[in-house]
Amino acid sequence: MRVLVVEDEKLIRQGIKTMIQKSSIQIEEILECKNGEEALEVLSKEVIDILFTDIKMPKMDGLQLIQNIYDKPNKPEIVIISGYDDFTYAVEALRWGAGEYVLKPVHREDITKILTKLEKIVAQKKDNIQKETDFKSLLEQFLKYILINKNITTDEFRKINNAIDGELLDNEAYKVYCWYTIKQSESFDGQKDVIYLEDIEGYRILIVKQSTEYEVLERFEGIQAIGISNSHQGLHALRQGYTEAYMSRNYAYLNKYKYTNYSEIQNKEKSEKAANEIDITKFVQQLGTERVQEGSDQFSRLFEQKTVVYNDYQDFEETLKNVLQQTASTYQVIIENNQLEKPMLEKFLKHESLEIYKKLFNEYIEAINRSVLQEHEDFKSKQKMKEALAYININYNKDLNMAVVSNYVSMNYSFFSQIFKEYTGMNFVNYIKEIRINKSKELLANTREKVAAIGCLVGYENEKHFMKVFKSVMGVSPTEYRKNAQIGK
Repeated sequence: MRVLVVEDEKLIRQGIKTMIQKSSIQIEEILECKNGEEALEVLSKEVIDILFTDIKMPKMDGLQLIQNIYDKPNKPEIVIISGYDDFTYAVEALRWGAGEYVLKPVHREDITKILTKLEKIVAQKKDNIQKETDFKSLLEQFLKYILINKNITTDEFRKINNAIDGELLDNEAYKVYCWYTIKQSESFDGQKDVIYLEDIEGYRILIVKQSTEYEVLERFEGIQAIGISNSHQGLHALRQGYTEAYMSRNYAYLNKYKYTNYSEIQNKEKSEKAANEIDITKFVQQLGTERVQEGSDQFSRLFEQKTVVYNDYQDFEETLKNVLQQTASTYQVIIENNQLEKPMLEKFLKHESLEIYKKLFNEYIEAINRSVLQEHEDFKSKQKMKEALAYININYNKDLNMAVVSNYVSMNYSFFSQIFKEYTGMNFVNYIKEIRINKSKELLANTREKVAAIGCLVGYENEKHFMKVFKSVMGVSPTEYRKNAQIGK
């Protein structure tokens, strides 16, 4: 057991703690506080089995403390510590849930007697909580089985009824609520006459008795697209209720409604397929072209309310899947290279609202479009670099500079400099130098031309400049290089 001792006088507080430790009762931990304010903070974070509290304390007294925890779930067993003058307050404390009280001065035998009694109560309480938890877990498993499985036999229903009390949903009409959220939902644990199931095929489900329906509606603040079934009665109708709530939720989602009751949509006829609204192949092919806006405008119309209203959500979802699959197939390499992830886009209905899905979808398509455009630009840049290198290889012996070459391939001077270095791994000056020196090496090794003439042939009109550049690259003069090359033959 875990015990909290609340007493403003340190010696008395530590004395009570020592008495508890020396009792024959097994105590896991003893916490201490000097007033009710500190104790309330502890009780909001910790599970305490037994609370010993003085009546009169500064900031927050014992009576105020137990009043603050009166309605809290799993509140501890309360023992009031009081003097004779505080007896009236002790009686009031008993009205607020205190089970025991002990008079000052506190004696060890009084503490042992109280702990012995409360140990049994705490053990029984924990046993009851565990049974409730086990039953709740079993109930959730059976209800999930009923909701997810379409074909449950009569014998299975009978066995489930026997296991979870056959009158669970028989006594009163109920409705099923369905919604989707990735956020922490409002807890319905403290709500009477409801059963809350957190994950049914990814959706949140609430089974609500019709008599308390209006009380529950107030708990859906901030949640969008909630589907509500017709009224049903009995466990056998639960699957039908879930199906209705699911369909209603999807209709509310598509039409940006807060709620949709199944009674509003059950007689609506299925309309034209959303696929008729758009040429998917055309849209995919327009990505990365000048006509991309045309395709985007056409596709955006699918998300407009007037279009969505007239399309069955299954057809609408199928259209979006086809768009994503064709896009992924056509631009697979680009998507992988740019590590573009589609955030659950193929699960069209598994979003909190259509607006959220639309935003994510548009961001994904725009990211692909930018990547395709970049790929086109990269391809064009590579083609221009090939043209530039071919031009340099033909004209390396002329008065050649970067301005001449960038102008030849129709590229901005600065952009050309950047792309050239990325493509070749070196800057323009060093690239030209490397070509000219390599050509001069061939001429020195294979011809009898004078060094000055060779310098002119590779683009250096000044002999001294040629010799200086050659030596800086090769470490020897052109004449020394020629001698070495001839010896090697």
